[in-house]
Amino acid sequence: MSIIFKRRYRLAAMFLIAACASGCPNNTTPTAPRTTKAPGQSPKPSANGSSSPTASIAPSTSPLTSPLVSQPPGSPGVSASPSPNTSASPSGLPSTSASQTPGASPSTASSSQPSPSPSAATSTAPSTSPSVAPSTQPSSPTPSQAASIAPSALPSVAPSVAPSGAPSPTPGPSTTPIPGLANTGTVSAFAGRDAGFLNETGLDAQFSLPIGLAVDAAGNLYVADSGNHAIRKITPAGLVSTLAGGSRGFVNGTGNQARFDAPNGIAIDSTGNLYVADSGNHAIRKVTPAGVVSTFSGDTAGNTGASLGQYNSPDSIVIDGSNNLYVTDTNNRRIVTLSNTGTATLFAGSGTLGLVDGSGPAASFFNPKSITRDGTGTMWVADDFVIRKISPAGAVTTPNLTGANFTRPILAGGSAGGSEFIYAADAGKHTVYRIDITATGLEATAIAGGVNLTGTANGTGTNARFNQPEGLVLTPSGKLYISDTANHRIRQIQ
Repeated sequence: MSIIFKRRYRLAAMFLIAACASGCPNNTTPTAPRTTKAPGQSPKPSANGSSSPTASIAPSTSPLTSPLVSQPPGSPGVSASPSPNTSASPSGLPSTSASQTPGASPSTASSSQPSPSPSAATSTAPSTSPSVAPSTQPSSPTPSQAASIAPSALPSVAPSVAPSGAPSPTPGPSTTPIPGLANTGTVSAFAGRDAGFLNETGLDAQFSLPIGLAVDAAGNLYVADSGNHAIRKITPAGLVSTLAGGSRGFVNGTGNQARFDAPNGIAIDSTGNLYVADSGNHAIRKVTPAGVVSTFSGDTAGNTGASLGQYNSPDSIVIDGSNNLYVTDTNNRRIVTLSNTGTATLFAGSGTLGLVDGSGPAASFFNPKSITRDGTGTMWVADDFVIRKISPAGAVTTPNLTGANFTRPILAGGSAGGSEFIYAADAGKHTVYRIDITATGLEATAIAGGVNLTGTANGTGTNARFNQPEGLVLTPSGKLYISDTANHRIRQIQ
């Protein structure tokens, strides 16, 4: 019995020694606790070449509840500490793993996948949708990872993906045409660069102080190139040519044989003929589609006059559905109607300086610079810094205007979906406005340009810049062309 008992005691002792060797508290396998590094310190590269978030994380605001236990390579398990991570982001709030590409949808690592090596326990292989180790709270980003997060996400390092996991929407240009757009527009370059006189395509062409604009049925744009005393044509593809003029003077003729003096407003009739307010010559000129120039109305010697059929610096023209012309005879302070045969009649204005409402000659204007027509046939006049309304019968009123204080507005008309509106390019404020016509007056909204800010920048809404825009025209598709006059180029808003 004693021999048997001694053998059993010896076996039990050997069993206890072996058990202690593998599991006793005084003989534990070394662990790999998380370490913290100061912000800006480079993370330790992992075995797969990526930086290991285990070795470099943002400073923790609370103690770690459990070290990251090292596991032999290839053993099954999770790729991060199985206990909750209470490490906080620099703001004290838990954050998502910054190893995600902004906008990518994260995927959770499965416990059935092999665990990476100890140094890469939480690093992610390069991928469009990086794996995120399962954890109650994701770990804070490393300094190098934080740099890849959008500035708006810092300092709390908020998730860079939408709550649904889809990428956050990125604002972009509206596909709604300008006629239905009240608040903004996207500005881009169409033709021209610095001052000059060069026929080329798009931005290689040159203009000098372009002002009046008109569009024909084929989408060709015509420009009163005031500084070059010429009428230019731009195809929809941006090819620029000279239809007529090119030197200062008062000569009728074809193409470059004709002469203008600071042509300003321009309009086109239903047959494709252009009418030009030849401001320096105090005349209304006609230009056929072939470039043949004649004097349609005004003193043929270029003299000013106050009689009907004579002008003093006419600035703007609009044409109605019957091809009648309405002209702002600016320095005579009146609006004149020209029939399609050239007969002149007074539409509104007494010729005396003032801001007086009334019908026909009972009304007074201060400085009628620009005129346009809306879809109902109502005329709108930019009279220095105010907008005047003229009914088809010639009754002049001054509606209440909200949303803007104009300095030098130039007008263009529009109509869509039963709503009436006009556009104004305010050369003094370097901004383009949409003006909605309501039952109580006019409501102006800046759609492009920074108020009182100049420049050439393209962009959306108030991010764009102009320099004294003095001409604009609305196309049937809802695009606005703008004469960016002091920048010597043509811009577009859509």
